[in-house]
Amino acid sequence: MTKNIIIALSLLLYGCGIESTGFGSSSKFYDMCQNYDMMICGDDSSYVSMIGLDGIQKLEDMFLYKSDKEDDKWEPVRKYGFNYVGDCEDYAITAAEILFDDDSVIGISLIAGTAGGDGHAWLEITYKGGAVVIYDELYHGNDHVKYEEIVIK
Repeated sequence: MTKNIIIALSLLLYGCGIESTGFGSSSKFYDMCQNYDMMICGDDSSYVSMIGLDGIQKLEDMFLYKSDKEDDKWEPVRKYGFNYVGDCEDYAITAAEILFDDDSVIGISLIAGTAGGDGHAWLEITYKGGAVVIYDELYHGNDHVKYEEIVIK
C-alpha cells in the first residue's frame, strides 16, 4: 500500500517523462533496440533475463519508480541493489519482454499517450479468446488516451 502511494505521488509530481503528445515514441523504441538485446526487438537473447528478472510477478514486487524525465531515455528497467528501477515506459518495455513468450498472449502493443493528464506509457495485451487488457501497474485510472502504438507481437 505504501509503495503504491509513493508511486502515485511520484507520477503526480514528476510525470512519467513521456511527451504528452506521445509522438516520437517509435524512434525512441528503435533507438532502445539498437542498445539492448531483447526478444521484442527481434533478438534471440534477452537483457531482461540477463539481469535476473524472470517473471511478471517479480517485476511487480521488486519495481521502484524513478523518473528519467530529463532525457526520457527508453530502456528496460535497471537492476539497483535488490530492486529494478525505471519509469513508466521502462516498466512497460520490460513487462512486454517478459510476456513475449507467454503462450496465452497473442498480441502486445506498447502505447504512448496520457493518463491522468500527463504523458504516460502502458501495454495493451490481447489474450487468446480475444480479451484485451490495459496492463499498467503504475496508473490505475480509466482515462488513458492513446497517441501512438508500437505493435510488438
